[in-house]
Amino acid sequence: MTATTSISHYDLVNGVYCAGYPATPAAFEQQYIAVRTREARIYTDEMVAALPGMPRKHPAYKEWMIRKRSAERLQRFCGRKEDAYILEIGCGNGWLSNLLAKNRHTYVTGLDINMTELQQAARIFKAENLSFVYDTFSSSFMSGVQFSDIVFAASIQYFSALNDLLDLALAKLQPGGHIHILDSFFYKSAEEQKAAAARTHSYYDTLGYSTMNRHYFHHTYNDLSGYNYTLAYNPHALWSRLNPNANPFPWIIIQQHN
Repeated sequence: MTATTSISHYDLVNGVYCAGYPATPAAFEQQYIAVRTREARIYTDEMVAALPGMPRKHPAYKEWMIRKRSAERLQRFCGRKEDAYILEIGCGNGWLSNLLAKNRHTYVTGLDINMTELQQAARIFKAENLSFVYDTFSSSFMSGVQFSDIVFAASIQYFSALNDLLDLALAKLQPGGHIHILDSFFYKSAEEQKAAAARTHSYYDTLGYSTMNRHYFHHTYNDLSGYNYTLAYNPHALWSRLNPNANPFPWIIIQQHN
């Protein structure tokens, strides 16, 4: 079964394949969009089309240069594969899915529960090997399809039960396939995790969106014990710690056994 046929039964709404079109945005989506708007992180179509490029004078320029480097490393990694099926979970406005779809012999599905950004993604990025889906990630999602790569880019923090999530993702991988976690913090100890959680709570409380604390989670490297993972990029390495412009996020790769 191909990725296209596995979503052919979904409703197509404004370019997005939908497992049940929401009459009104879910509470999480409403809160998320409100927070991102407050943070000036909801971009125009023209800006999204240019991502990960960002004007040098934009306040988020340095952040996007970090994401640009990590995205290009991921693109090169996935580009070495023939007939790659890539699933990006939490694709948002679709810029990374679009970048990965530029690789030859690649089909990319961007998945999210944020209809606002998905419709923007479908409006901007159009390619035969790229689709955007409104659905939750579950064992029944795209039944019969196995992916060569599953990507969590700046999205793993919105999932609470990390082990359940990773076990499900591994079950969806082809033999020898890879899970990629990037652009998200992982913490070295429970103390670091607790301190980060306190900062997050304070941040959302100050913004006036304390309910977002229910949807944001902090994971540690210890949560990855038992998985076949490597750090393709380690922010704790000496070179990274000495470089003030280094990427603060790890690139974690978990490989499915052949």
